Amino acid sequence: MNVATALMASGFQMVPHGYCYLWQPNLVRLHVISDGLIAAAYYSIPIGLTVFATKRQDIPFNRVFWLFAAFILACGTTHLMAIWTIWHPDYWAAGGVKAITALVSVWTALALMDSIPQALNIPQLTAIEQANRDLRTEIEERKQVEASLQASEANFREMAASVPGAIIRYILRPDGTDGASYMSLGCYELWEIEAAIAEQDVSVIWALTEPADLPAMQASIAASARTLETWNHEWRITTPSGQQKWLQGTGKPTRLPNGDVVWSTVILDVSARKIAEQALNAQRDVTQLIAEITSRFVDVSPTRLDAEIDHALRHIGEITGVDTSYIFKFDEAAQTLSMTHEWCQPDCPQQLSLAQNIPFAAFPWSIATLKQREVIHAPWVADLPDAAAIDCASWQRFNVQAILIVPLMQKSRITGFIGFASFNQAMTWDSEIIRLLQVKGQTIANAQERAQNELQLVIGEERLRLALKAANMGIWDWNIVSDRLIWDDRMYELYGLNPEAFSEALEAWEAGIHPEDLPTSRRAVEQVLSGEKDFNTEFRVLWPDSTVRYIEAQAIVQRDTEGQPLRMTGVNLDITDRKQAELALEQELLLSKTLFNTSIDGIVLLNHQGDVLQASAGFAQMLGYTIAETGSLNLVDWDAQWTPEELQAVLQGTMPLPPYFETRHRRKDGSIYDVEISYNRIVLNDETVHFCICRDISERKQAEAERTRLLDVLEASLNEIYLFNGDTLKFEYVNQGALQNLGYSLQQLQQMTPLHIKPRLSAADFDGLLAPLRRGDSPKINFEMMHQRSDGSCYPVEVHLQLSQHNEQSVFLAIVLDISKRKQAEDQLVFRALHDSLTDLPNRSLLSDRLEKSIQRAQQSPTYHFAVLFLDLDQFKVVNDSLGHLVGDQLLITVARKLQAIARPTDIVARLGGDEFVILVEHVPDIQAVVQIAKRILADFEGTITIEGHTFFMSTSIGIVWSTVDHTEVSDLLRDADIAMYRAKAKGRAKYEIFDAEMHTQAVKRLTLEHDLQLAIIQQEFIAYYQPVIDLNTRKLTGFEALIRWQHPLRGFISPDDFIPVAEETGLIVPISRWMLQAACEQMATWRQQFPHADDLKISINLSGSDLLQADLIDTIQQVLSQTQLPATALALEITESMLVQNIETTTDLLHQLRAMGFRISIDDFGTGYSSLSYLYNLPVDYLKIDRSFVSNMQPGNKNYKIVQAIVGLSDQLQIGAIAEGIETEQQLEWLKLLGCELGQGWLLSRPLNPAAATALLAAGYSFSQDR
Repeated sequence: MNVATALMASGFQMVPHGYCYLWQPNLVRLHVISDGLIAAAYYSIPIGLTVFATKRQDIPFNRVFWLFAAFILACGTTHLMAIWTIWHPDYWAAGGVKAITALVSVWTALALMDSIPQALNIPQLTAIEQANRDLRTEIEERKQVEASLQASEANFREMAASVPGAIIRYILRPDGTDGASYMSLGCYELWEIEAAIAEQDVSVIWALTEPADLPAMQASIAASARTLETWNHEWRITTPSGQQKWLQGTGKPTRLPNGDVVWSTVILDVSARKIAEQALNAQRDVTQLIAEITSRFVDVSPTRLDAEIDHALRHIGEITGVDTSYIFKFDEAAQTLSMTHEWCQPDCPQQLSLAQNIPFAAFPWSIATLKQREVIHAPWVADLPDAAAIDCASWQRFNVQAILIVPLMQKSRITGFIGFASFNQAMTWDSEIIRLLQVKGQTIANAQERAQNELQLVIGEERLRLALKAANMGIWDWNIVSDRLIWDDRMYELYGLNPEAFSEALEAWEAGIHPEDLPTSRRAVEQVLSGEKDFNTEFRVLWPDSTVRYIEAQAIVQRDTEGQPLRMTGVNLDITDRKQAELALEQELLLSKTLFNTSIDGIVLLNHQGDVLQASAGFAQMLGYTIAETGSLNLVDWDAQWTPEELQAVLQGTMPLPPYFETRHRRKDGSIYDVEISYNRIVLNDETVHFCICRDISERKQAEAERTRLLDVLEASLNEIYLFNGDTLKFEYVNQGALQNLGYSLQQLQQMTPLHIKPRLSAADFDGLLAPLRRGDSPKINFEMMHQRSDGSCYPVEVHLQLSQHNEQSVFLAIVLDISKRKQAEDQLVFRALHDSLTDLPNRSLLSDRLEKSIQRAQQSPTYHFAVLFLDLDQFKVVNDSLGHLVGDQLLITVARKLQAIARPTDIVARLGGDEFVILVEHVPDIQAVVQIAKRILADFEGTITIEGHTFFMSTSIGIVWSTVDHTEVSDLLRDADIAMYRAKAKGRAKYEIFDAEMHTQAVKRLTLEHDLQLAIIQQEFIAYYQPVIDLNTRKLTGFEALIRWQHPLRGFISPDDFIPVAEETGLIVPISRWMLQAACEQMATWRQQFPHADDLKISINLSGSDLLQADLIDTIQQVLSQTQLPATALALEITESMLVQNIETTTDLLHQLRAMGFRISIDDFGTGYSSLSYLYNLPVDYLKIDRSFVSNMQPGNKNYKIVQAIVGLSDQLQIGAIAEGIETEQQLEWLKLLGCELGQGWLLSRPLNPAAATALLAAGYSFSQDR
């Protein structure tokens, strides 16, 4: 036993810390590794538990996981201690760790036991899954409910947006704060604030409330919140843009459990209603005020008128809200206006003292408008029309911004205006208020007129009283109803009556009137009572002692409201002295008036100042004045002889005048005439006056002057003027003109008669000429004849002969005109009227006359034949255009001379105009003789002609018409000759052609075609066809050539070869080309819209020579491209080679302009014209089109083949494209490809297509198969 113990003790010293690894020392390593792994595992588990417990704090037994983690951590520590004690055997420490681990284990076990019931309550997985499914179902239902709520809310918001005004869900909290949980889009319409902004802070809309309305609105909201009664309130706002509005809010309040009060409120814009209410209120107030003011003006006295006007202006101004009201009065004489009354608001300046004597020119438009009886209503003065610019500036100088002006009228005349103005803002007056103000204005005007009348009446009465007293007149008053007549004392004196004997009745007045004047006086009373006329009459009264006195009576009648006379008041004046003086004066003036009225001379009396005291009708008539006008005249007004100083000397006597003298007077119209004056000084009313009798001697003076002037004219006249005795016919007077023309002396002619100078006139014939004058059948006669000079030469004269009486003897006056030059001019005019001014050949008129005579002669004589040759020069236009009109005129003159030299003396060579000549050949046996003449003409034209250094060949084409019985009209002859000439020209130059019936038929057909062509243009009978242009190598479409077709309504399709030449000759090709351009561009634009892949295609359009001459060609093309929105690069313009050389410089410039704009240029029918390579090199050409005549007849090695080969090679050298036309066979196509021609067109590839077929081609992708 001891041995074993000793051995063990010694073994313990040999192994670590009492572990017995004596038998297996390698177990130490295993022990360390296993404990280390166990400890690592134990430490990792608490980490996971700690993360889980941290994340899932919602689990009821969450603390168990914390204890379990501590337990495992303690267990891991024990294994670490086991490793540590192998080399450091501290068993107390190891035991302590294990004790702690045991304590934690027990605590964990107890806690686990306590948590087991809770863990058992955790649902099973199937229950959790079912709960999850139920939860998802509930979530979907909630989503549907939310979507429904959102849709409902959207509908509500849409409805709210369509409702007028705004809908607000307004919240007022117990603490006094407020907000808005919802605000409709109408918020912006009302407040000009976005709804979202108002929802965030509702105070932004309340801040726009008018400050004066805010307390009342807040009080109404508080009352509604307190009583939960419906809130209904109106208030004003001012929006951010400055717009003022009236709003009305209505909402039912609801109190929430938390104490909040919520209103679902509708707020409307009631501005229109409020404005209408205010207008009605204002209108009512103004109406009441007008009625009140009108009543005050009914019986207003003149002394109270101004105060009542001021009262009216103040009340009207206050009730209408204006800044000032005023009245202006017009002064038409001074052309000014002045303010008479004014009222202003307390804070507005007074203008009464400043607004005085303002010129009408400061307000021209306003014055003119008012005088048209129109109201001026300007809510904003700055908006007055342009015509009121001066007025606008004037109003603005008074700081007026808005005005209302109503004209004031008195007796249908504008006397001023009443006005209302605003200084600080615009103002609009309702039409009814304007009408009421017009009524009030007229009330004031009437009151002013009435006051003026009353004042004038008072003044007049006072003046009358004073005048009657001064004039010692008698006054009477007759009460018509009671027939009581009251006289003052003076009346009794006038009638010579005793007041006690007067019965105070109308009969008593009539008893004092002279019996002869009584009917007239009664009639005067009846007329004034009936209203026919005023009472103003004169009559005689017969006193009891038979004394006769003259009375002048005047009176006025007072009437009731129905116009019936009530009383008559008047005055009587004794005019006996005046009447007696008038009678004496009448006797004295009777002789003077008789003299004045019967004298044919003018009689005038002048004072020392030269003023007219009295003038006769004859004097006034001489001067051209009326009798009344002469009273204001002075001597200087009509005397045209002397200066004012000389006239004053005559009047004052310092320059004495003879009793008779001549002078000159000036009429009213300014004309001057001669007068003879019989002058004397007389004393009239103790005053020396100038008495003049004036006699108009202007006719006498004029006759003397005419006589002198006539003699001067007669002597100076170059015409022959004679006076010869009516009996002996001897010359009594001969002027210098006759002496010079005839070459005789005066003594010789005085021994001769007219027969001596009229050798071709016998005495009997001359007596026959004079017979109508002697009998008085005619006042004068005119005739032409020949006069003979003293040297025997004769000259034509025109004689004007008349018979007059001189000193009771008949004398013939002959005025003879030398008409030699006129006759020469007439002959020249006749020649010019019948001959061409350039060549002096007979013109169309003379030719037509001769042709008409030839036609008549041919119809009368079967053996008479004639022919007409119609000539037209070949290429004359080229000469005229290239060398100028002067050279062209010289050429025409040369041709005329040639034709005159060839023609026979009996033939007529005429020029119709331009380069057209006609030869009328008469007396020819047959047509062959005419042909020989035509051949001679053609032969003579074969040589060269040199004019001004220019040598050129000239030929002519001749049309011949042989006379037949069918030709009865000149126009038919010329027409047929013209047709034959054009047929000759069509065959080539220097040809003649004889007209036949077939030519006429063809001409008619051509004329018909021309007419139909004009209708086709108007009715648009053309159709555009499109022939594809193909890439010969790829068989791909590259574009189209636009070709025109004519669909005639009766003849069907007409070939372009038939109508294009006619169109080019007549100029109709221009509108046809423009139609084709428009149609092709519109079609191309349509294709580019339908087929995007068609943008690279080009359309070719042919231009004629006439098109190239149009000045607006480029503008026309640009206009069409602008209308169709096509680029210029989509268009290729084709011109023929022959057109190119006609005007190479102009054409080249035009083509360069078109090429610069982006157009492609092609030369059509290349090889058939005359262009040179130098021209071609300089032209902006993109394609050469090989004419179909070369392509259709080409065979390898022949001429056409070589021409095609040359053109293709030329295009390659010039780096331009070549397009072959008329490809009809596959062999032609292969040859063209072999020659290097890239593009082509022809029936082999495609016939010309109508728009529908071409569109279908594009829709199919526009490729061409090899077997097409």
